[in-house]
Amino acid sequence: MLKYKNILLDMFSNLVANGISVAVIQVLIFPFIASKVDSSVFGMIVAVYGINTTLTLVAGNSIGMMRVKHQSINGENFNLIAFTASISIVIVAMPLFFMYGEKLKLIDILVYLLTTGLQSMRLYLNNIFRVKFDLKKYNIVTMLNSFGQLFGFLLFLFSKKWSYIFLFGEIFSLCYIFLNYNKKGENYSINEKFKEVFSEVFNFSLSTLFIQFVANMDKFIIIPILGAKILGQYFGLSTVGKIILFVTVPVSNVLFSYIAKSSKEFNKKSAAIMNGAAIIGSLILTFPFSIVSKFICSFLYPEYVSSSNSFVLINIITFGTLLSVTWNLVNLYYIKHLSMKYQRNSQFLFCSLSILLAIIFSNKYGVIGYALSQVIVGFCKFFIQILILFFLKKHLKNINGGISINESSSIRTNKNE
Repeated sequence: MLKYKNILLDMFSNLVANGISVAVIQVLIFPFIASKVDSSVFGMIVAVYGINTTLTLVAGNSIGMMRVKHQSINGENFNLIAFTASISIVIVAMPLFFMYGEKLKLIDILVYLLTTGLQSMRLYLNNIFRVKFDLKKYNIVTMLNSFGQLFGFLLFLFSKKWSYIFLFGEIFSLCYIFLNYNKKGENYSINEKFKEVFSEVFNFSLSTLFIQFVANMDKFIIIPILGAKILGQYFGLSTVGKIILFVTVPVSNVLFSYIAKSSKEFNKKSAAIMNGAAIIGSLILTFPFSIVSKFICSFLYPEYVSSSNSFVLINIITFGTLLSVTWNLVNLYYIKHLSMKYQRNSQFLFCSLSILLAIIFSNKYGVIGYALSQVIVGFCKFFIQILILFFLKKHLKNINGGISINESSSIRTNKNE
């Protein structure tokens, strides 16, 4: 009972920390920026923000999650990979920022490139507190990031440089991390298991890339097909969806800290129940969340709610977001118990399907078509997950009713989990 009480307390404190983050980003910063800049410029800011989110989660957060999974106290092998990845994504981000932010000021793009590297490091280093189960410090980092963004927001009011908002968020949170983690206890070398660790990190990071590309695909697909102004509208009307994602992603990180340490079996029956409950829960929650979403969007983005298709679009976006969120929560158990090759291959399939349907539906039905394509993909993800459990038996090994990873069948058992 005490264990579940601790889990609930950790999740509650994490919700508070991320509630502050959501309020700062989604309720204050983006609506204010939208009111001060041209709609196409706002769409481009949203686009580079999505690119930044995708790359930093692929690099910093993914590597950090693998460190949590392996319960690596000193970070041997992981530290080198993380810092190399943080530098690499800045190089990758540079042409993308210039491509999708062609109307943005040079200074903003350069500052945001620096922010991307710092954010990747912050996401990785913050996982050190999760490995050591010091979740209080983990949440403090999140709150300090928000306070730093508020400081940057004040600078934005005078300088008109929106990039300062995110830069100071990372500076505040990284200062706290460097002052509060055991730097002497960190190992920056590699050992004989480096290739094995790198392979697992690579597969998981690649699967995260596919997941995050789908989650932020509106930034990549809508601008080339429908234009930056439509992206601004879509982003504004999906505010509640973004809030749900902002809250549940960090909460899932806390939940994964417990799942990584747990020895509880994960069998076909429990997996089927979780998948079914996730779909039903998404259906039930869509209507009340849509009502709330319309009210919030009317207040934050009145210029976008006035369009004739706005409420239909809000309903579709909300349902698609809920399917994505609940699927990600169920997927935490798959990350723990199934091979990273499974993650990589399944996420590649989902990503390919999302891109194909998004392009087809966007060209045919516009922004509503894009939103519908994400709902269809959401159902497909659950369906494929259930198929894997019940029909692809040759890829699974049942031990005491649970699923584990068998090296000889491309699924490897980690005895240290």
